[in-house]
Amino acid sequence: NRDNWRSSERNDYNRDNYRSNTDDKPYDLQKQFNDFMKSQQSTNAFVKETFMDLKTQLETVAKNHQALIQNLETKFDRLADKQYGRPSGSLPSNTQPNPKGHSSNA
Repeated sequence: NRDNWRSSERNDYNRDNYRSNTDDKPYDLQKQFNDFMKSQQSTNAFVKETFMDLKTQLETVAKNHQALIQNLETKFDRLADKQYGRPSGSLPSNTQPNPKGHSSNA
C-alpha cells in the first residue's frame, strides 16, 4: 500500500505541475509568437537588403560587361580597317577579276 500511495502522490504532483504550466502556456505561446514575428521581420529586412545589394552589383557588372564588349567591338573594327586598308563601310575602288575566269553574266 505504501508504494501505491507514493506512486499516487507523485502522479498528483505531476498533474498539479502540468496544470500550472498549462495556465502559463497561452502567455508563453503569445510571447514566443511575438518574438518569432520580430525575428522574422528582422530576417526579412536582412534578406531584402542583401537581395537589393546583389541586384545592384549584378546591374553594375552587366553595365561593365556591356562597356567592355563595345570597347572590344571598336578595337576589332579598327583592326579590320587597318588590315584591309580602308575605313569600315567603304568599298574598294580597285576591283579585281574573278580568279576562276567566269564572267558575272554566266
